[in-house]
Amino acid sequence: MATSLPEHPDFGASTAEEHVWNRLMEQLPDSAVVFHSLKLAHLGEREIDFLVLWPGVGAAVLEVKGGVVRRSRGRWYTRSRGGQDHAIENPVDQARAAKHKLRAYLDGTAAHGTRFAELAVFPFTKVGHDFHSPGTPLSILAGQNDLDHLAEKIKAAIHAEGTGVHLRRGGESTFEALIEALLANTEDIGPARASAVELEEHAEHLTENQRVLLDFLAEQPRLHIQGTAGSGKTYLALEQARRLAQAGERVAVLCFNQGLAGHLNEVGARWKRPAEYIGTFHELAEYLDVRLSPDDGALQHFYDVSLPQALTRAARALPDFRRFDSIVVDEGQDFRPLWWETVLVSLRHRGGNGLYVFSDSNQSVYHSRPARPLGMVPFSLRENLRNTKQIANLAGAFTGREQRVRGLAGDPVEVIDVPVDRAIAAADDAVDRLIAEGWDPGQIALLTTKYRHPEQENQIRILGKAGYWAGYFGDRDVFYSSVQGFKGLERSAVVLAVNGWHADLGPELLYTGISRARSRLVVVGPRAAIEACGGTAVAKRFAEATVTPAATG
Repeated sequence: MATSLPEHPDFGASTAEEHVWNRLMEQLPDSAVVFHSLKLAHLGEREIDFLVLWPGVGAAVLEVKGGVVRRSRGRWYTRSRGGQDHAIENPVDQARAAKHKLRAYLDGTAAHGTRFAELAVFPFTKVGHDFHSPGTPLSILAGQNDLDHLAEKIKAAIHAEGTGVHLRRGGESTFEALIEALLANTEDIGPARASAVELEEHAEHLTENQRVLLDFLAEQPRLHIQGTAGSGKTYLALEQARRLAQAGERVAVLCFNQGLAGHLNEVGARWKRPAEYIGTFHELAEYLDVRLSPDDGALQHFYDVSLPQALTRAARALPDFRRFDSIVVDEGQDFRPLWWETVLVSLRHRGGNGLYVFSDSNQSVYHSRPARPLGMVPFSLRENLRNTKQIANLAGAFTGREQRVRGLAGDPVEVIDVPVDRAIAAADDAVDRLIAEGWDPGQIALLTTKYRHPEQENQIRILGKAGYWAGYFGDRDVFYSSVQGFKGLERSAVVLAVNGWHADLGPELLYTGISRARSRLVVVGPRAAIEACGGTAVAKRFAEATVTPAATG
């Protein structure tokens, strides 16, 4: 019999969970461990019905729903004994969100590569093909008809849908490391961090629901999706690339920022079928075997013109079998007109079929007139899903575009009114205060709108660019970056040091920097200048903010 934690679970009125637990205890091997009603600080108010850890196989998050469950027009319902239908959350999304939270928590531990899958279990419902839908294969649904072989169903789901490595016992054991990490996570993380987890879980659930948009647009041979910050563009770009790779296509995923490329690679590494290429546009030089070095004093021209021209020549010479069936471009507003020629000639299909672009023209922090690839008319996303209402409303005030804010209410935006030359020092003080309030340093980013923070310069000098970016993905300390370098990325809490901005790009830089914060935002800089840049809409939002005097000394 498997080990149960706790040994004697309290199921309360949930006969469904008791039913599932009995089958797990009967069918799983002695080496397996089953957590019931797992409450982790990292999950906020959520809990996991069952977490199955199976050495040699992997781990599975189980969401159990009692009653008679049905799915109709994308919504889920359960029928009580009295015959009444009640709408419920998508149980697959619930299990999937918990799985992602667990994987994020395990980053940096010996258990970070554990092979995880998610399943929804309906012990009183017969599950048939009417439950199948895009993103919800029958392999991760278990019904009444699966209970007699539930353990085998779990093993099959881990093998079919799970990503990562098998759990091992002994030596450098991921099994023991995973249990230790889970038990350690039950500690009290304090109200500041717990609140952020709850807000961000809500945002993650909304973002994952965006997948249905790709279902509607599946027959489009090429696609341009434009959306506000926080609308889930990067999630959709990665999901589109994953689907194309899963279908057997040679897929490239391109962006401009090195930091964003690292994030795209981190997600893509977990796919069952990998993309052919994930990286920055300029790093295509290695893929295309282009060897070209910039002339002294002409660095900008090299990256804007000379290297793209060389990439285009190399792409034209590619044999068909080395071309890409599809190319997904995230943060497409960063691409200059000349670069699109390279992208188009790298495709196997002529005429641009297979090109999928995701962009936000309001985040054009490198040049003021982003190109529209192939003249494609974009589909627009007008919902902010990622940020709290206060952060989203302030960011939206810089764009002048209407958006629907679906995030939860959070803390008021905080403003520290200081001159430009005091912004860095005051921002450092604000970071120290957030940590004293209970925020983990790894949840915080300090961003600058013009000149780099001295700590960023120091880390790049000592660690090199690769080592510097490893600090972001390590998620263990405060991350220092310019707004431009951090575009496409995010952290729970952001301290935005407004230490000036580049000509004609003030609104774009402020909008982009503000929208990097998911739950807590502190804006440090000259309030009057920021309001003048953003206009009356920004001044109105600042009037709702908490104004904190700068520390003196």
